[in-house]
Order: sequence, then C-alpha cells, then structure tokens
Amino acid sequence: MSQTVPVGVFVATSTPPERIAPLAAAAEGMGFAEVWVAEDYFCYGGFTGAALALAATRNVKVGLGIVASVARHPAVTAMEIATLARAYPGRFLPGIGHGVPVWTDQMGLTARSPLSALTECVDGVRRILAGDTVDAEGRQFVFRSVAATHRLDEDVPIYTGVLGPKSLRLSGRIADGTVMSVLSGTRYLEAAGEHIRAGMAESGRTTHDVPTFALFSVAPDARPPRPPSARRWPRTCSPSARTTR
Repeated sequence: MSQTVPVGVFVATSTPPERIAPLAAAAEGMGFAEVWVAEDYFCYGGFTGAALALAATRNVKVGLGIVASVARHPAVTAMEIATLARAYPGRFLPGIGHGVPVWTDQMGLTARSPLSALTECVDGVRRILAGDTVDAEGRQFVFRSVAATHRLDEDVPIYTGVLGPKSLRLSGRIADGTVMSVLSGTRYLEAAGEHIRAGMAESGRTTHDVPTFALFSVAPDARPPRPPSARRWPRTCSPSARTTR
C-alpha cells in the first residue's frame, strides 16, 4: 500500500521576519501540509518564527528545524515548546540539534561533548513536558527542582537535526524524527537511515519521521533551464518533504 508523504515549505532564515506570516499563510492556501522554520544564528528566532507561522495558519503543522541544544537551557526550551504546543495543539514539531560549531563558538557555547549535551537536553525537555520535577546534574546541564507551570495534555514529538553516524544512531534511540540537512543527497539519506534504524532497535522504537529538504528552482515558462552557474535559487523559501521510516 502506498503512503502519502506530506509536502511542506521551508521559510529560509534569510527571510525578513515580517514575511514569515504571509509566506506561511500562502503555503497553507496553496495546499502544502507543513511549514518549516529554522534557527540559523543570527537570523530570525526559531520559536518566534514558528509562533508567527502558527498564528498565520489554521491547520498546517509547523516544524522548527532546529535550535541548538546549548543555545538555551533545556528548561527554557521546554517552556517555549509547551507555550506553542498548548496554544496550537497538535501542530508544532520542535527540533533540537548540536548547533553549527562556528555559531556556537561565536557565543562561547560549544559543548564539550555534543552527544551528551543533546541527550541531556532531549531527556530534560521530555521530562519537563511530561510534568516531572527534574533534579539532575549532567556533563552539560544542571536542573534543580525544575517543573513546568503550564503542562501539556498530549505528547509533543521531539525531533533532532544531526549529521554524523553516532548522532544519527542517538537520534534513532531518543527522538521521534530526524531533520535532514538541507544538502542531503540520496546516498547520504540511505546511509543515515541505517544508523537511525540501529538506534531505534536499541530503544524499541518502531516509527521515526525524516523531514527531508529538497532544493529546486521553478521557471516562469517552459524554456529550458539555464546552466547551474547562471541559475538563481529562491531566497525566501524552499520546500521540504517528510517521510516515515
């Protein structure tokens, strides 16, 4: 049996913040199933970008791919997720990753152990969203009796955005999905899927979403496309397709 794959639009971080809402509304009006935003430092904010897209739409899901695990304490990340998930039930898909080293270095936030930081972040966010009071001291984060005031009535899927084999395996083990890099090719996706499935087997997970970005250029007429060197790629938005492995 064939499976329908939702196709969405990614609002690039070069987009001025005031354009996020109208672009999201236009995407929904054209029938796209999802709208994705990001948090490339130092462009528009990921959570505020997602909030703008959610407020401008009615039914589409809005994904955030991704925020860096070290850019906020997990308790603050959980607070932001809970706020949007309560305001827009069933529509917010938050993603967390290691962060681009050049950007985290600029802020003095690069983790000593990226895998530990991501694990502690995702675990802390999940526990807080589940209503737990968290007391923990890890390699990256400390929690001292942290509990959410505004708790959730339903689970929120937590995605990661990672690249390497160890990170992909970790994502399969702890996350509900992995946001693929914007430049992922088919061979990389096949290899990444193997690492993700290995992690899923370790934790007993049976489903895992893989939002995959696809870059393309739309021509205004039927003339043959120009050579790649002369092609102008769209700056405001590019599409994403989500699959399930």
